[in-house]
Amino acid sequence: MHRVTCTEFGTHSSKGIVMQFEPHIATPSGGARQRIMATPAQLAPRNVEVWLPPGYDRPGQRLPVIYMHDGQNIFDPVAAYGGHSWEVDRALKVLIAAEGMLGAIGVGVWNSGQRWQEYAPQKPFEAFFGTPEAAEFLARAGGSPVSDAYLAFLVSELKPLIDANYPTLPDQANNVNPTGVRPENGWYVEMGNWHDLVYSLIRPK
Repeated sequence: MHRVTCTEFGTHSSKGIVMQFEPHIATPSGGARQRIMATPAQLAPRNVEVWLPPGYDRPGQRLPVIYMHDGQNIFDPVAAYGGHSWEVDRALKVLIAAEGMLGAIGVGVWNSGQRWQEYAPQKPFEAFFGTPEAAEFLARAGGSPVSDAYLAFLVSELKPLIDANYPTLPDQANNVNPTGVRPENGWYVEMGNWHDLVYSLIRPK
């Protein structure tokens, strides 16, 4: 069984990411939450919130993982925009009780000051570069999209470290990227085949 015990700065992936793990804290919804400071190879540093359901540390147990964007809004009202979190941990606990599920690990990736640039599909933007619409985006976002680097961070840097340090089921069927949270990025994941053998997608109806 894998369980995070690292609390020191200096855990590295082969891609150059550095992650500092803070201690586990109990949550009102049950289970535990851990905050990670991630310094990606090509992007601004950001926090990553990890929620672990009740019973996550049972010997031999492995769990699916849900990866979510705008991570400061997902679990913690203190960090959430407007002071109201989405309470994903409470929703997951209700599903666990109602459906008899083992649960799932929730991973919330905080956005950065480059939020618009990280979430906007990069390849389609490059195809329309030089148009009035592209100029409007540049003015609003402060620069060109960097979503290829953001998706590379999720796939090649963050996921391997989550799998190495938590009791996950690492296959595609058990790793979900909900497109309803950031639909443009979920569709871009699918368009660019970033999700092959990595993430399943939840599509909005």
